[in-house]
Amino acid sequence: MSFHPRMFSLVKGFSPLNDVASLSLDEIVLDYWQVDSQLGARGRYVSMHPRLVFMLDDRKLLLRRHKTDDPCAAAAFYIPAGFEIRSGVDQVGVLRHLDVHLSAKCLRSILGPKAALHTPIFLGDLEDVQPVVEGLTKECVWPERARDHLK
Repeated sequence: MSFHPRMFSLVKGFSPLNDVASLSLDEIVLDYWQVDSQLGARGRYVSMHPRLVFMLDDRKLLLRRHKTDDPCAAAAFYIPAGFEIRSGVDQVGVLRHLDVHLSAKCLRSILGPKAALHTPIFLGDLEDVQPVVEGLTKECVWPERARDHLK
């Protein structure tokens, strides 16, 4: 696989509970994380590639586009390449999430040349995509398919 996500992160109060579980495809990487979030946990993130993040277990991250913005509670979000985002939590405990990193070329090929990809999108809940997110997460942790089907 030639695509590898590149991301800068600075976090405080989040502790991984186990190694990240990943599924790598051409131009897409899915990372499933389980972390313990402590009181006041927060982070700053910038990815060189666009990404989608899905919070599991009805949890939400408090997101800010800028340091002085009011936080927005999001269960799912899209972050454009090169966009810095700040996060925090309002609950302590286990936090599970699925990150979907895509190359800009891949995303552009899926959505077309006129798609607006430069603005973050925050969604309050997962609604109907929950089964898909859980299925992708399961495939990261307990792959049921032979790896050669991904080529």
